[in-house]
Amino acid sequence: MSDVVSALDLLDLAIGRAEGVVTDEDVKAARDVAERVRERRGFLGDTLVVALAGGTGSGKSSLLNAIAGRQIAETGVLRPTTEEALAWVPTDPEPGLVELLERLGIDARYEQDALPKLAIIDLPDHDSIVLQHHQIVERLLPEVDAVVWVFDPQKYRDPLIHEQYISQLLEYQDQFLFVLNQIDLLGQHDLSQLRSDLIRSLEEDGVSAPRVFDLAAA
Repeated sequence: MSDVVSALDLLDLAIGRAEGVVTDEDVKAARDVAERVRERRGFLGDTLVVALAGGTGSGKSSLLNAIAGRQIAETGVLRPTTEEALAWVPTDPEPGLVELLERLGIDARYEQDALPKLAIIDLPDHDSIVLQHHQIVERLLPEVDAVVWVFDPQKYRDPLIHEQYISQLLEYQDQFLFVLNQIDLLGQHDLSQLRSDLIRSLEEDGVSAPRVFDLAAA
């Protein structure tokens, strides 16, 4: 926490000295970052908040169910599958985590005691045909500690996730991990080629040295 406070103080100092030196647009962008940090700082604790993001059929809900060891998120072939954000949280959550979920408007919460310092949020499908779901994803992403982008072999090059999300959120790329899910549907040769192509597409988005993990939620 002390490191965050010190960094915020330095950012405020830099913003003050930047006025009249850099453009008003850049100063406003820096102020917006400082304000988000100041708001988020009140929720910081020992709990790591991770979001699962991905498109319809990517298997992110199945991944959460596999981590939890029980059915939490609804899975299926209907579009969209995940209609609202839900959270898998410690049984005795920190007050700051509760406040954060309240602020983000996440009412669906499932308690767990397996990983007491981890909370996972399953986001609505990013390619949902319902506009509200798209807006929810965009609103939540800046508020979490890390984002795991889940891809499936069929739609891993979906331009929507690459052009409207990842390439537009490169300021958060240090918080990004990438999962190639459903590898049990691929042969070894196809997996190698597809994985290389996914990494190449992420690099084209502007992600430096993307970290990709191969998984089969099933």
